[in-house]
Amino acid sequence: SLYLHYECVDMAHHLLHDGHCTGDQIKYLKKRLYEDLVKIRPNAVSLVDSFDIPDRQLNSVLGRRDGNVYEALFEWAKNSELNYTDVLPAFRHIKQMVEENRAKI
Repeated sequence: SLYLHYECVDMAHHLLHDGHCTGDQIKYLKKRLYEDLVKIRPNAVSLVDSFDIPDRQLNSVLGRRDGNVYEALFEWAKNSELNYTDVLPAFRHIKQMVEENRAKI
């Protein structure tokens, strides 16, 4: 049910364009999708764990089998290239553009 509703909502533009569904039918499918998600949510972690995909393959900071999500997220942030400098190089260009626009006003 979840898969069917997700795929239909994801491809809604095709279904509408080709005349297979109306807008009201798409709204109904979206409503059913959210109902499916509410039902599955309490068991979502167990369902995903049942696939037995290793953390390394997931390459996810949040999807950790050991439960140390916050510690892992903090370590990831410390080691991220985005945090090697105080300000990203692109920000200097944005700052310059903002200052030039302020001068024009």
